[in-house]
Amino acid sequence: FVSGFGWACFGISVAGFSNSFENFNYVVSAVLTEAIMIAIAIPLRLRFGQTPVTYEAVIGSFLLPFLFAVWVGRRASSRRVLHGLMVGVIATAIFLALSEAGRRWGPPADPQPFAYTIAHGLKLLGGALGGLVAERQQRRLAAAGRHGRGDLQRERTPPCATTTNDVRCW
Repeated sequence: FVSGFGWACFGISVAGFSNSFENFNYVVSAVLTEAIMIAIAIPLRLRFGQTPVTYEAVIGSFLLPFLFAVWVGRRASSRRVLHGLMVGVIATAIFLALSEAGRRWGPPADPQPFAYTIAHGLKLLGGALGGLVAERQQRRLAAAGRHGRGDLQRERTPPCATTTNDVRCW
């Protein structure tokens, strides 16, 4: 209950402090990245021990921020690489905050493997590359004359013929 309440408060506070929906997208993506990583890591650790969790951390730390950065970048109007990088930065900050809370208030545990440090760098790299992929996709769409979801500069055309001056067409 307390954990669910904490995540709900976190979500409400992030929604309140985000200036636009674009900012909220990369925060949600970072939270989902860490939530999916934890959801995969717990059963792996219980069933197979620490070794597969380390591999999952390294692979997932690149793959999930990459996929979420592509998603965020498609919706961003500009600076897609920066938005993707922010997915990785916030995901890393969430992990570090959770691990520090566990270190301070949890039972004594072994130090984290060095692979986790590499995984944090891969979160940043995956996020930035995902933003780059989204940027290139957007450029390709613009060159083809089509507008992507993030293109806020597109012209609004009425649903009826453009030659009429009827207000109902808009």
